[in-house]
Amino acid sequence: MTGTATSGGYYVALAADEIIAHPTSVTGSIGVIAMKFNIEKFLSKIGIQEETIKSADKKDIWSPFRPSTPEEKNIMQTIINKFHERFVKVVLAGRESLLSKEEIEKLADGRIFTADQALDVKLIDRIGYLDDVVKEMKNSLKLKEAKVITYNRRGSYKGTIYSVFPGASHKEINLVAINGDGFAPISGLQFMYLWRP
Repeated sequence: MTGTATSGGYYVALAADEIIAHPTSVTGSIGVIAMKFNIEKFLSKIGIQEETIKSADKKDIWSPFRPSTPEEKNIMQTIINKFHERFVKVVLAGRESLLSKEEIEKLADGRIFTADQALDVKLIDRIGYLDDVVKEMKNSLKLKEAKVITYNRRGSYKGTIYSVFPGASHKEINLVAINGDGFAPISGLQFMYLWRP
């Protein structure tokens, strides 16, 4: 793991036979999050009023155009809890020889870990660099050469919140030019295995 391999990044890493983290990796954040903005008052101030026609009263659950009811929050929390249970099971399946379910549940409170901390609590197997891993794999598989391929989905990763504002630096953000495609809370409900500070 390099850079930030938190939540969903750690979830994916659990499929590996061995988890090796770069010395400056950040990982963990075992948990699930769903967020929304309540923009009802903002829209009212600029003269925009949302209207919804729906087949049932919960059809627009988690709508950003109104506050959520206590019942809706409870429904959402129940879903979050189920996804969290699944995440804990995935961690247990990947680390069961090293960690008990009780130990994993203590670590699964959403906190993040440096590579050293993750090693101490057995979320990773060791710390190393990609070149070292490739060299070891070549030796163990008796290969003379190995080609490392990195896949990136175009436009899917935004490094910081500033990346979702086209052409804006950290000093200058034009709120009118928000790109909703890269900013999940604006683009709709998503349950995310994500670290969102």
